[in-house]
Amino acid sequence: MRIVYGCLAENTKIMMQDGSEKVISSINIGETVLSRNDQPLRVEAVTSGQERHYVDITLRNNQGEIKTVTASLGHPFITTTGVVIARELNHDSQLITLDGECELISKVQQQGN
Repeated sequence: MRIVYGCLAENTKIMMQDGSEKVISSINIGETVLSRNDQPLRVEAVTSGQERHYVDITLRNNQGEIKTVTASLGHPFITTTGVVIARELNHDSQLITLDGECELISKVQQQGN
């Protein structure tokens, strides 16, 4: 699979290296975010644009908390079976997040203006 492009909604909260959260639209090149297993990743590039097609993905973590993330159809997600782009996620997908494994509750494709 070749991942060419993928975005998250501008109000998506991202975990920074210091444990604080920051909305993705405020993150700059050179800052450090946390990835899975608390591994720091330096932000190498920042893009912005207007996606016309996107998906709202609702997840439930092991503590029963429900969260929704909005992503472009081509955004990659880490699952228990490997990396899967948003448009290919299904109800059997178990996403791996900073909260651990999460059950996919719903995936609703949207179209913007």
